[in-house]
Amino acid sequence: VGGACGMAMLFDSPVGGIIYMFEEITSASWPMETTMRAFAGTTVCAWLSRALLGGFWGTSTKAFVVYEFTTQPDAWTWKDVPVFMVVAFLVGPVSAYHTKACLRVALARQNFMKKFDKYQPGAKMVEAVIFIVFCAGTYTLVALLGKCFKLAQEEPVEFVRYNCPEGSYNPLASLLLTTSEGGVKRLFSRKNAHELHLCNEVLAFLAYGMLNVCLTGVPVPSGNFTGSMLIGGMLGRIVGAGFRDYGVEGLAASGVYAMLGSAGMLA
Repeated sequence: VGGACGMAMLFDSPVGGIIYMFEEITSASWPMETTMRAFAGTTVCAWLSRALLGGFWGTSTKAFVVYEFTTQPDAWTWKDVPVFMVVAFLVGPVSAYHTKACLRVALARQNFMKKFDKYQPGAKMVEAVIFIVFCAGTYTLVALLGKCFKLAQEEPVEFVRYNCPEGSYNPLASLLLTTSEGGVKRLFSRKNAHELHLCNEVLAFLAYGMLNVCLTGVPVPSGNFTGSMLIGGMLGRIVGAGFRDYGVEGLAASGVYAMLGSAGMLA
């Protein structure tokens, strides 16, 4: 129930918090009476979160939600449906192979670490530090491949400057050298359709996808929920940007395809 409350406050969705925890725990460990308790708990938590943020800190839950709030009535048209089908056709197998790859990496890491049982927990600590250094080095070097672009005067989406001069941003660093939540926000945005660029999205997808799989089994507190959202969002945005950049006009913003890709990755 506590976990469901936490997710409900994070996503401002009581029902979403319940569904998330039910998915994690499965029906085998979820008694019937827990549903009512979780519903009551998540509802109170969501109200409490809104009251504290709005009444005491003068802000809104919208500042913490990864989805973009917009008054645009029609985010997509029927012309987008065939491209949506392409996204689904690609994301489905990627999601399955991603899960299979994570399980294989976890098993391989477990078998490898058995050789160092007498050196535990020191061996696991060393492994975690080495992987952190490897991730930081990989993201830092890959981000250098991104070109610098000028920021618009009133840019609605925050980007990462990294190695660019003042007033410019690095789109590849904006996806890699940030939190997964920040990357998801940039992918989902419908206000930066031409700011991230297709080649940067492809490079970010390859780099992040590889390290995300390799993360499985590393002895550090971590989850793969937003990580999976980010991978699916990158793939969905790549498909949308690819169709738009190579001749298909009138399609929805790339952020719509990113959201669809994330949903498919988590399905």
